[in-house]
Amino acid sequence: MHTYSASDLLTPEELKAWRRVTDEQYQELLRRGMPLVETPDGVRHSKAEVYRWYFNVPPGAPKWITPEEIEDTLRVWQPSYRQLLTAMDALEILINTHNLLDVLFPRK
Repeated sequence: MHTYSASDLLTPEELKAWRRVTDEQYQELLRRGMPLVETPDGVRHSKAEVYRWYFNVPPGAPKWITPEEIEDTLRVWQPSYRQLLTAMDALEILINTHNLLDVLFPRK
């Protein structure tokens, strides 16, 4: 059994605020298997475990894409989308943006 520090455990409301997701998107995260911890006070989420699960870099991604890049992309873009964005969506956004910048500002 894993022991969690109180500062690592988030309530569902805190997690939704942290990830900037709606109630519906939160339910989708749960359906997709987002880690949770059952406590006497109810469901909580380990911030560290959610971070590892949520921002896992998809296999085959370019080496310059890090979990932090995935996190930043999802944080910025998720509020603009009704559907839940995933790490694969973030990967696509990052690669498309990189390709666009290569076209607009070719390397000499």
